[in-house]
Amino acid sequence: MMNNRFRFLKFLFTVTFFINSYISALASSSKSGHVLVLYTGGTIGGLTNPDNPSTYTAGAIQSGEAILQEIEFFKDKIKNKSVIVQDVFETPIDSRDFDNEHWQILANAIQTALDTPRVEGIIIMHGTDTLELTLTLFRGMFNLRFPIVYTGAMRPADSKEGPDGPKNLVNAFKLIEKLLVDLSSPSTKNRSLQGRDESSKDSAITHHHHQHSGSEMLVYSVLGKQISNSSESTKVGLKHYNGSNERQTSGEVSPRITLHSKVPSLEDLSLVSVPPFDYKKIRFLPKVAIVDVGPLFDIKILLSALNDPDIKGIIVQAMGDGTLSINVKDCLSTYKKTTDLKPMIRCSYVPIQISTAEEEGVVNACPDDNEYRCVPAKKLTANKAAIVLSKVIQKYHEQLLTLETLQFWVDYHCF
Repeated sequence: MMNNRFRFLKFLFTVTFFINSYISALASSSKSGHVLVLYTGGTIGGLTNPDNPSTYTAGAIQSGEAILQEIEFFKDKIKNKSVIVQDVFETPIDSRDFDNEHWQILANAIQTALDTPRVEGIIIMHGTDTLELTLTLFRGMFNLRFPIVYTGAMRPADSKEGPDGPKNLVNAFKLIEKLLVDLSSPSTKNRSLQGRDESSKDSAITHHHHQHSGSEMLVYSVLGKQISNSSESTKVGLKHYNGSNERQTSGEVSPRITLHSKVPSLEDLSLVSVPPFDYKKIRFLPKVAIVDVGPLFDIKILLSALNDPDIKGIIVQAMGDGTLSINVKDCLSTYKKTTDLKPMIRCSYVPIQISTAEEEGVVNACPDDNEYRCVPAKKLTANKAAIVLSKVIQKYHEQLLTLETLQFWVDYHCF
């Protein structure tokens, strides 16, 4: 009798042990998160054209997972599901072909990931031609709870010089790891929301700006040796990003990643309310015209943009420091005698210098900006300014938009 009882207790203990171990394993599995890699196409998934080896087709590799499986660093991570790859579009695209519909699909994928508890970070594989525009468009559209790192490549996946995409992907993952550590560190609390100006004339938009300043510090791009925040990322040459002229070579990943921006705390992010811009409305963004007003400029082009009812705003790309020429001012002065001017942003042909020095290399205000209903672009390129103007017109409507408000959001996107 005692032996039977002992055997039963031993059996019960063994079964209980295995059930508890199984439940513990399930709980551990459910708590473990993963990094989501979103693949859109671009040079990072490009392949050399056999008939013309000096050219390549961007996004020729149809699967993002196929790209990561070729990188030793990611093989185990994909196998154990700590990295999950998702193809954003049915067919990967060259980023120069991005339009409102593509941006809407990508934005939806980002929001879905933000709503998925197990996702701890996102890497977005993106072509470099429009990467900076995607960063500008998405700024202020999401309540972020984890880092988002964009990356791409300057050379295709089968480049004879050695592809730069694999190293960029590894560095993007390492950056997310670092940001997650910094994000949960008590020492980061309240750092991102310092310097709030409660005396601003427009407290509503200032409130948005400060609430989302911390969130935007979780968005970066990694290309070569450059780590840039969402406002600094700019393609300045066919082979270079952000002015770096060092050729990116394949090889080991840099052991240290240094960030020059402050990382918010989880407490900071919990303060964020409704994003200032609505990602659901991307496909409905109003049209904005970019008008070059150089020496060979035809005034009819500007007049056409002013008269076109489908164009709601204008980016004027001028010479030098972005100051309007006499013939452009004369055209605007004549036009506004009979019709209200559309909101405009003044830009410069000259590449904007990324500088830590205040007001260096930027397009600044002119005394007659109010007269011509325009604001200076500061550090925004013409294409970035067009994205910002379209977002702001959609938010406030063309006729209700004040220059003060427009300038605020231009500054916000330069931050």
